[in-house]
Amino acid sequence: MTASGLVSRAGRPAARAGIRVPGRPLLRTLRPMPELQRLRADHAPAVLAFERANRAFFAASVPDRGDDYFTDYPARHAALLAEQEAGVCHFHVLVAEETGEVLGRFNLMDVADGAAELGFRLAEKATGRGLATSTVDRLLDLCRTTYGLTTLRARATLTNTASRAVLSRTGFVETGEEVELSGERGVAYVRELFVPGLELSRRFYVEAVRPLLEEAVPGIAHSAARLGSGSEVLGFDTARSADHEWGPRLQVFLHPRDVARHGAAVTTLLSERLPKTFHGYPTHFTTAADAGIGVMRETEGPVSHRVEVTDPATWFTARLGFDPGREITVTDWLAAPTQRLAEVTAGAVFHDGLDRLAPARAALDWYPHDLWLHLLACQWQRVSQEEAFVGRCGEVGDELGSAVVAARLVRDLMRLCLLMDRRYPPYGKWLGSAFARTPQAPTLTPYLTAALAATDWHTREHHLARAYETVAAAHNRLGLTAPVDPTTRPYHDRPFQVLHAERFTEALTTHITDPTVRALPMTGAADQFLDNTDVLSDPALTRGATWGVVGAAGEPPART
Repeated sequence: MTASGLVSRAGRPAARAGIRVPGRPLLRTLRPMPELQRLRADHAPAVLAFERANRAFFAASVPDRGDDYFTDYPARHAALLAEQEAGVCHFHVLVAEETGEVLGRFNLMDVADGAAELGFRLAEKATGRGLATSTVDRLLDLCRTTYGLTTLRARATLTNTASRAVLSRTGFVETGEEVELSGERGVAYVRELFVPGLELSRRFYVEAVRPLLEEAVPGIAHSAARLGSGSEVLGFDTARSADHEWGPRLQVFLHPRDVARHGAAVTTLLSERLPKTFHGYPTHFTTAADAGIGVMRETEGPVSHRVEVTDPATWFTARLGFDPGREITVTDWLAAPTQRLAEVTAGAVFHDGLDRLAPARAALDWYPHDLWLHLLACQWQRVSQEEAFVGRCGEVGDELGSAVVAARLVRDLMRLCLLMDRRYPPYGKWLGSAFARTPQAPTLTPYLTAALAATDWHTREHHLARAYETVAAAHNRLGLTAPVDPTTRPYHDRPFQVLHAERFTEALTTHITDPTVRALPMTGAADQFLDNTDVLSDPALTRGATWGVVGAAGEPPART
């Protein structure tokens, strides 16, 4: 690894020439950005020329390669390509667009188990322009999106301050391990490539967005958060999440009058002034072919960012169909899918200058007590309505039907456990991940897994019976009702083992005192009686469907 360039304040390549006009700002002309190319056979002459031209420059910071390196370079180049073909290394050259000259080499070596070692060197003539930093940033993006790497290592000699600066700027941290590089003392670095989305968004706000807000509209009251859709909001994101609608993104909330006055200007300012990349992640989102899904991509022009500028009431109403800053009615609660409630109460608030987000999230933190009892009762009723069908389907030879019913019951039990644990059940993709965090999961998961894997109804029913009893015991530990016998029993005079889950429904409903909640039909909240993604994703449709089911029963009685 050898000396490399510096980086501009905005984190963008500083490959610019300045023209000063008296009395006016400095006018700048951009040089074409060099292209990072994967090593090919036809690069050999340009790479050799690069090494020869910079030999003395490199030797000042790293040990010299020796004469044999240059004499035998064609064979060395072929060996590099063979390693690359085998997948153990990924070699890259930075090529000047106008001349085809190699300006730098950026390599990933010893690729194994999602990790690799980074090495780079930049031509003397290319230093001081931020190229090393910007190219390492581009390489980090390739590591995540193309090579599937999760960890990079690097080493630099103590005297190679330029390369050490580049590593620090691009997120590498010293491991504390002292290393030796060709007889010289060195420092080891590591870079974990995946930063959880909430942490990335927090840094993005603090380091990039807030300074621009303070410059553009100094003193304006605002709040900032990462809420809403996205696996990172629920804490379930992984490196895979970066392939769609994931990255440096957040909401900036202003007072409605300030949105009207400044919202469009702030959005434009961010588009023009945000760095092109942030901690190695592009800030520009482009639309993929898949139905408008946004993905991170680098751009040379203004960025199409994911900083949403809005006001709290508008944002919450768009997500939920109502503003939690006002009184929340029973119908509001019932019409809000639990996925949406999870999205607005999870995530993170980075700043709440408006003092609106914390109260709204507190109001939505969990259902009112009697409504919680009602939803638990409705969930137990869902179990009671199908628990006998596992055996009945199997009895007539319909093992597939029995398995389908069992899968539905497993899902209902998982959602029930989340409700019991005062957690909003997320939609299908993250249901298992959320369930795994409940206190019941360690005991219950083996039973549920065995029920799903069973190939005959007797085995399926046996494991479900153990699951029923486990959840029933958990209900009793909550102390919401008098203890209910948690043991399973025959389904009337038929040979099917069930819990008779309606017993828990009855126990819960007897403890509901709110007359509005007592008057509700036993259909529960929207996602207890709806199972259509398009409806559950549209607050207007969800509220309409809920009103059609609940009607006036969901509103408090008229005052007299």
